[in-house]
Amino acid sequence: MSDITQNQETASLVGAWERQVANAFQVAHCRLVNSHASAHRLTLAALSSPLLGERAIGRGDEVILLGADLADATVAVTQCGAVPVLVGAVCDGSITAALESALSPCTRAVMTACVFHDDGDLLAVRNFCNEYELWMIEDVGDGLGHRHEICGKHYYSGTVGDIGVGMLSAEAGGMTFTRDGMLAALLYDLREGEPSLTATKEQVTRNFSLLEECLSR
Repeated sequence: MSDITQNQETASLVGAWERQVANAFQVAHCRLVNSHASAHRLTLAALSSPLLGERAIGRGDEVILLGADLADATVAVTQCGAVPVLVGAVCDGSITAALESALSPCTRAVMTACVFHDDGDLLAVRNFCNEYELWMIEDVGDGLGHRHEICGKHYYSGTVGDIGVGMLSAEAGGMTFTRDGMLAALLYDLREGEPSLTATKEQVTRNFSLLEECLSR
């Protein structure tokens, strides 16, 4: 099989898997990449696009990182020229108060990392981002499939924010979710323009079986 044919076959599998995941998690768009770290990198690159105008994350802008296991997020924020503002996990106290203490005129986004399974906490972050016109990035790690009920509506983990970042396993690669058509187009174009982000055929095949396991929990 030629490299071109193999690449076309992999691209077809990726597209089929992304449609299946988007349907399963009730979100419009999914993008698969080769690692969780790559999903972070792709997300921050998309949110740094000049096409987003005044809301684009630029050099020197700040991204609040809220939660635990922030290593990949910190690297991705730094790589795009922004400044990570580490809040960490809020174990006792108000999420909103913690965010307000980290807020500055340079803040452009908030990323929640891996520990937000409480519906009220997610709603607090979503409301905060809406109030200050900030991007909400929801990193759920390998916690895909968790369900939330917010304001009477049901959401899967990774779909409350403007962009969700997650994975089914470390070996199977990473993914992004969004309901926003423009963000989805940016994520797609950036991924297609950077071969180092591309998932392998083996990763795609593995993800099909992992998705079945995830949805059967």
